[in-house]
Amino acid sequence: MKKIVSLLLMCTILVLSLNSIAFAAEGDTPVVTPRWANISSIDGYVSVDDGNDGVFHAVIDGYTNVTRITASANLYYLNSSNRWVEIPRDWEYDVYATELVMYETFSANSDYQYKVVVSIDVYAGNNVESVVRTFTT
Repeated sequence: MKKIVSLLLMCTILVLSLNSIAFAAEGDTPVVTPRWANISSIDGYVSVDDGNDGVFHAVIDGYTNVTRITASANLYYLNSSNRWVEIPRDWEYDVYATELVMYETFSANSDYQYKVVVSIDVYAGNNVESVVRTFTT
């Protein structure tokens, strides 16, 4: 009986260890997210100064096997009804490299909150990894 219980316990441990997922913390934040296969990091920000100038900046770094990175970014502001409204922009990116740098400026009002939603595809051979990230003021 002890052998059967030991065998069942070992099988359970083996099955649980095979289903584990790697997680990694991003930057200095305590948030833990799944580790990406093609992407080594995504960093960025949206800011608005006291005047009418807004800036969106982001950098996507892929691992050495990455051959292409594409992204599209959509700009939004939070209206008085507490709803996000898209501000049409043509922010499209496509590089055949391991790093994509995005930098955009826009007219802004410091009384509003802004966000940029970025849809990213990172290619490594036939493997495409898709990620959506949101950056908020």
